[in-house]
Amino acid sequence: MQRPLTGEPLAVDLLNTCWRQDGREVDLLVDVDGLAQWLRESGQADVAASEPVRAALVQARAAVRGAVEAAPGAEDAVNGVLARGVIVRTLRAGGARERVLFADEDWAPAWRAVDDYVTLTTAAPDGVRQCDQPECVLYFFDPSRRRRWCSMAGCGNRAKARRHYARWAASSPAPPGTASPDAGPSASTASDDVAGSR
Repeated sequence: MQRPLTGEPLAVDLLNTCWRQDGREVDLLVDVDGLAQWLRESGQADVAASEPVRAALVQARAAVRGAVEAAPGAEDAVNGVLARGVIVRTLRAGGARERVLFADEDWAPAWRAVDDYVTLTTAAPDGVRQCDQPECVLYFFDPSRRRRWCSMAGCGNRAKARRHYARWAASSPAPPGTASPDAGPSASTASDDVAGSR
């Protein structure tokens, strides 16, 4: 299944396993096949795709989304996932080493994603942001906070077209039967056809 936005940090990539395509909501983690795709694409192909791993990731995704949106109880949800792993540091051959121990290995991918979110927010507290396009709920990481769209080719162009149409409509009456830029199908690029969804 083609996803609309990849290449973001692990925590954000997990959020973006939900999107909207052709007017319908898509959730990559709805089944184990989708989980297997995400594990491959996120560099965790060594993890066996299973229902417990999928359920843990869905819980982690909800926790991260809640934290980004400052939802009540979000920090407790994040901490609940983080509690599934313990970082152990040791000194070997004069150098520091660390590894993560899990009581239940099925939680390893979920823990990594939530731990990544904590790392991102430490570097840039408000760096994880939702796309400004009203119909899109994809997320991206931008420590500069200057980026507004998940994709300039998709949501950015749609916003520009909407502003252009609004200026044109304000300055001249629309001919009969003229539709706004939002009335028809999206532009031709794949990312234009896909917007995030929850």
